[in-house]
Amino acid sequence: MFRKDGQWYMIYIASAGNVGYETCLARSADLLHWEKLGKILSIPADGWDCWQRAGYVALGDTTWGGPC
Repeated sequence: MFRKDGQWYMIYIASAGNVGYETCLARSADLLHWEKLGKILSIPADGWDCWQRAGYVALGDTTWGGPC
């Protein structure tokens, strides 16, 4: 999760039916009510990762009350 311009954003992994999983993004003002913004990494048609696409936040500050 991260915060930008007073909004919270959550990157999450979602099942793509019976095929695999994709990475999606959602937004919230209060951490209780979320608006799904859509896929940010979709399953490709072919390739070594054609059954899954997972993306995660890198280099996040995990200190509670930090700059986020």
